[in-house]
Amino acid sequence: MKKIRVSDSSIPFDIVFSMLKILPAISLMRFKCVCKSWRELITDPLFVEAHQTHSQTRPEATHLLIHCTNSMLNQYIFAANHHGKVSSEFPTLQFRVPGPCTDIVNGLICFYSYEHNRVAVLNLTTCETVTLPLIKSQSQNPNCYRPSYNLGFDPVTRKFKVLSFWTVRIGDSKKVESEILTLGTNSWRKIDGPVHKLRGKTVCVNGVVYWMNILPMNCKKAIQSFNVREEKFLMVFIPDGASEYRQLIQIEGKLALVCYESYYPIRVDLWILENGDQGWEKKSIDLPVDLWANGLRSVIGTTNAGEIILRDQENYSDALKLTCYDMRTGKFRTIEICSPVELGKSGEYLSITSHVENIWPLKTPENSKKKRKRGRAV
Repeated sequence: MKKIRVSDSSIPFDIVFSMLKILPAISLMRFKCVCKSWRELITDPLFVEAHQTHSQTRPEATHLLIHCTNSMLNQYIFAANHHGKVSSEFPTLQFRVPGPCTDIVNGLICFYSYEHNRVAVLNLTTCETVTLPLIKSQSQNPNCYRPSYNLGFDPVTRKFKVLSFWTVRIGDSKKVESEILTLGTNSWRKIDGPVHKLRGKTVCVNGVVYWMNILPMNCKKAIQSFNVREEKFLMVFIPDGASEYRQLIQIEGKLALVCYESYYPIRVDLWILENGDQGWEKKSIDLPVDLWANGLRSVIGTTNAGEIILRDQENYSDALKLTCYDMRTGKFRTIEICSPVELGKSGEYLSITSHVENIWPLKTPENSKKKRKRGRAV
């Protein structure tokens, strides 16, 4: 185990370690300025992991992260507790990013700006950001277009990786190329990717990134998966009987396929992938009258407590009423979130992710020494 020199004082290392790991992230970010040894400790991977493990036992360290756009297409992220109270410690983040962004993965999110051709990763706990280098084979080729970026995390190696796809036009034909970057390094690597470009919302579950595959495989639609540690692509076939109205979510550490019987369903079917890819288990949720009467829009997220968060077609201004369904008890409850921003109409994008404080440092020690400007994260 790596030894860390904490200070020259008489305070034993174990006591300093134990004392700091129970503190909230906002305090640790301030304490990085106390001395060099404390900064080294707080950014050490062993301490980062210990702090996040302890944070999972602290209710105040767990939030619902609400990621939304308003009618002006500004993106916002703010936090609330599981009862809907907006957190005063977690800042409301605003982004003017014209390009798409990934799902929130273990507290990190990846943004891409088409306008500025810029890719950045943001830690939502610390508000630290890092701009990724451009992919030379992509940026220097005028025949490359439609790049996309996907963020994944492997819980075994504790590594974050960013996966990029883009299309290359060669005469009358097209091909897809892909490269990958491990956070903490400064270089992209070519990998063998899928034969067609993957688009749309991704879900990262236990070190595997999943997409809905829009192309048929052997006359069956499938889910594309990417193993972050092994850097390999695989297919998971959609179960027979799954309806056409569907989306992917993560529930209690498992991938789930959400299926709606119609655009105005009275029931939601969940197909849960058991033991990685060993088979699907179906569970059905009969919706309460007031939810399907208003018109269910979608499942917009889950909580660490095993709840599914549903949203109806009602228009919102600054109050967001949501229905939570507990998979263990079969009970519904309603939460109301007084949003700090104008959410706009129900047609705008809205997703909710359960989040535990994560102080993972994005910059290497070498990059941290470089002079940088303070300001907005992205």
